[in-house]
Amino acid sequence: MADTLNLAIADARSLLNETSSGGSVSDHELAKWGNEGQNRLALAIQAADSNFFEESDQSLGFIADQEEYDLPSVCRNRVITKMTRTDLAERQPIEKIPFQQRDGYARGGPYASGDGEGRYYYLRGNKLGLSPKPRTTVSANILIHYIQLPHDLMYGLLGTDAANVTTTTFKIPSSTTSADSLYIKAGRLSTAPNYYVNARIRILTGTNGRGIERKITAWNVATQFATIDTAWTVADVHTQDFVILSPLRDEYKSAMFHYMVMMAGLKKKNAELMAMGKSEWDRVYEDLLETAKLRALDGNEHVLPPADFDMG
Repeated sequence: MADTLNLAIADARSLLNETSSGGSVSDHELAKWGNEGQNRLALAIQAADSNFFEESDQSLGFIADQEEYDLPSVCRNRVITKMTRTDLAERQPIEKIPFQQRDGYARGGPYASGDGEGRYYYLRGNKLGLSPKPRTTVSANILIHYIQLPHDLMYGLLGTDAANVTTTTFKIPSSTTSADSLYIKAGRLSTAPNYYVNARIRILTGTNGRGIERKITAWNVATQFATIDTAWTVADVHTQDFVILSPLRDEYKSAMFHYMVMMAGLKKKNAELMAMGKSEWDRVYEDLLETAKLRALDGNEHVLPPADFDMG
């Protein structure tokens, strides 16, 4: 598959003998099928290697006599895999306990091991609880590991209204109508809290904007504004096309593309296209599973093809 969603859709349209816009298959449908393929691949990778999509954050620290803390935004609504205390001579794992048993792990409780502060943690929604409560304040000493699965792909226009883009924020559109000042050309907007945190955006057009990439660090559902990690020049990106990128390797993007073609062939009732897309999807998907098995046997941390493994 091409590197970005817009190019993949263009390639699919050419293969399907569809016009650049309109036709029997819409860009939004192609984006939907591409995202379905990405999600299926991500679940297979996750099943083979539970740490493949793991990220970490170390912005939270102890506050004296405080038990509960808001999870950092990058960790909210994510699966937390482990926590570590980093301010000691040797890093110390913070053990997870059930929320209902938290009092038993408080200082002097029946399950507590020693009298150490913050030896255990529990989760309550997007709240993190530490037990026993810290006695001291220590800045940024909690390393949190969490799972960040791929975001749905989309591409669109940043808009003609200057208020939609600042040096550190931009508005992700919800409209799919081209007459609007900003709109989604393919894909859909998610309204899940913190959904776009950690997603990467690339600017697709513009003399000075093309190729600029930024990481989203915050997402305000109410205003639809995303905050980026590094400032950009508004004039470079204003009115330009953008895309949300996939973190998957190029080998797997090929499977996503052919899943798109397979589903389009099904809708068009074109048995030849459907069979071609299915054949390539199955091949790359099976290669992925075989690669995962090989790497698991080697005891490696991530699902990566061995140097001599032929992806075809």
